[in-house]
Amino acid sequence: MRSTRLFAAVGAAALLAAVPLAAAGAATPTQALATTSGYGGYSTGSVVYANALNAAGDPDITKTSLAQSAAAASIGEPLVTQDLLSSSILTAAATGKNAYGHGSAVNEGLLQGQTAPPQVALTTAEALSPPPTAKATTNELLTLPADPVAQAQLLPSSAQARTTSLDSICVTGTPAVISTGTGQATNARLLTPAAGQSVATVDGAVRSLSSMLLTAPSGGATGSGLTSVTNQSLAPLTLFKGIPGAETTITVLHQLQLSATAGGTAGSGKAFYGFVDSTGKPVANSEPVLMINGQGLTSEQVLGGDGVQLSLGVADVFIGAPNHGLDDDPASAPRVDANGTTVGTAADLVRIKVPGTVTTGSTTPVATDSPLAPVLNPVLQPVVAGLSPVLSAVQAGLVSAGLGVADLRYGHLEALATVPAGGIVCGDAKNPLDESRKDVSTLSVRPGQTFEYTVRFPNRGTDPITDVVVTDTYAAGLEFVSSDPTPTSRSGSTLTYRLGTIAPGAFADVSLTFRVPADAKAGTVYRNDARITGTYLGRTVTKDVSVPGPTVIGPLTGACDVSRSTKYASNTQVTTGEQFAYYVNVSNTGGSPCTGVTVKDTLDDGVAFVSCSDACTHSGQDVTWRVGTLAPGASRTLSVVVRTTATSGRLPNTAVIGTTEGSTASPSTPGPVVTTVSTPAPGKPAGCPTTGCPGGAGQPGAEPAPEQLPRTGGSGLLAGGALLLTGAAFGIRKALRA
Repeated sequence: MRSTRLFAAVGAAALLAAVPLAAAGAATPTQALATTSGYGGYSTGSVVYANALNAAGDPDITKTSLAQSAAAASIGEPLVTQDLLSSSILTAAATGKNAYGHGSAVNEGLLQGQTAPPQVALTTAEALSPPPTAKATTNELLTLPADPVAQAQLLPSSAQARTTSLDSICVTGTPAVISTGTGQATNARLLTPAAGQSVATVDGAVRSLSSMLLTAPSGGATGSGLTSVTNQSLAPLTLFKGIPGAETTITVLHQLQLSATAGGTAGSGKAFYGFVDSTGKPVANSEPVLMINGQGLTSEQVLGGDGVQLSLGVADVFIGAPNHGLDDDPASAPRVDANGTTVGTAADLVRIKVPGTVTTGSTTPVATDSPLAPVLNPVLQPVVAGLSPVLSAVQAGLVSAGLGVADLRYGHLEALATVPAGGIVCGDAKNPLDESRKDVSTLSVRPGQTFEYTVRFPNRGTDPITDVVVTDTYAAGLEFVSSDPTPTSRSGSTLTYRLGTIAPGAFADVSLTFRVPADAKAGTVYRNDARITGTYLGRTVTKDVSVPGPTVIGPLTGACDVSRSTKYASNTQVTTGEQFAYYVNVSNTGGSPCTGVTVKDTLDDGVAFVSCSDACTHSGQDVTWRVGTLAPGASRTLSVVVRTTATSGRLPNTAVIGTTEGSTASPSTPGPVVTTVSTPAPGKPAGCPTTGCPGGAGQPGAEPAPEQLPRTGGSGLLAGGALLLTGAAFGIRKALRA
């Protein structure tokens, strides 16, 4: 462990000559995000903050922040680089950057207000973006003896920043971390008037974790919200360490959290300040959250009113004052705009003024009109009695050290979040083609058999996708028979389809028929890959889909047989007005041709006909296909696109298949449920019914029962909830450093 010493003296100016400075003109909380044209904000926390003035009231000699963390992001507004206490929360130049994470074990400011550079930050990790996945971690352990202001052992810091622009802010799923910073320290002593004494001592490790989080849309917003949050893990704080009878220990039993959430709609703005448990859930008002010399106080007692003020002779201690606005006025109200676009707040769990109102002989450290006087005065009266004989010596020791007045804070937090009206409209990660997929009509084929691949791609965006192109690459050896629609061009085994524009909420599909070579060997597996591209909101969007299969098996036997034909829907849930599709796979699993094949599909009253494939005809709710002849092993996938008109309930569908040979089938699907969300169905082959193929897998001559094929276009539905927003510091940090 290495030692570094910082001297709180004028001669320290030379020490700072090579220290990186905050950017010129750096934004402060009151300057930043004055408008809502962009989005951004910051969160920061200092577990311990000490500001010392000399007796003559000159500018600050020393400002010390221990276990300091910060995270920020901003598009269209300047980054915040100083907190309310004029402490740098970013020491690197922020020019051209739009996000950062900052973690510092100690941030030492010398000679504030004079000509010397303002900050020294030790064991600091800072990550700025671009680049979009910047990470920084320090592993250095050292001791900071900066007598008489602060002494501490410093632990590693970490930071991360992910965003580079509005188009790249969104990552998969919400809540999602944009930037984060973690600062840690342990065993700190603050203000040491004499050997073996300190006004405040922290016994154990403390940690502050600040994060910027993208949150799911709420309150009808089309865009995402933004949360700035800081969690702090606090070790016991002992006042007047080394003074017999006067030691006062404040133990915090839960994590402390401050957050600001802006969603962009009325009522979506929220400021939270309180204690959270290990799962991130706010603790109940009746649960103990803090102890003073062994006397427990509940969340309601600590944070339910104006806080607790203790008069301890040489120090005035304020505990649990309500969170306030983004200024240093504890009487101001947090800013929570009615339209949910800007939320800003700050708080201090414990604030100590040293020297406070110096008194002797007082027996009422808590004012008698306070509801907590009967609870705390019996505990604290011995403290005052122990301090009275040494008050003068404590004060003289502080003054002789040049510390006439000091402001100590334990658990300082700030948070600001600003989004445009309607929230943050995500960029690249909101790919309207994300729910695209590819299916195959059967998992097993015989030599000479035909089968189909179907590529389906819905537009889940809010605007049209233009210039849509599908390129499909099929396996060597397969014979391309036909497709619906006809390919625009063909080059070797690659087919290209130029499909124009897909409206929001609509979808398109391409159905391709292939024939297996007559000499195909059993066990051969055919693979098919497709790429879908288009232009969405002025940028290119792409989705790759693929399917492994089918697999070649032995020859077919017997008469024409359409009994294994199946029916399925493109969605398990739909919204009113949404388009979706029913598919019927007509397959001949017999060894003889099926002729005169017809399919009739009668639509449910809760849907309206939009279009259908393969030259179908429709009259009212009846859709009819005249398929003609299906060779042994051949199959055709037919589709009908409908629009949901129902407002609730399920939308079943049944098709009736007939043949000249007398083989018939009535495949059906329960269809999707009409809800407030859209959920695509997992890819499912249509070669066998959902109960499996007749004969069962593994039986002699039986076709293997299909397994559910993997979907290549994952659902756009976003999991989440407030758990991550209020998660424990360890959880978020572990996720970021994985």
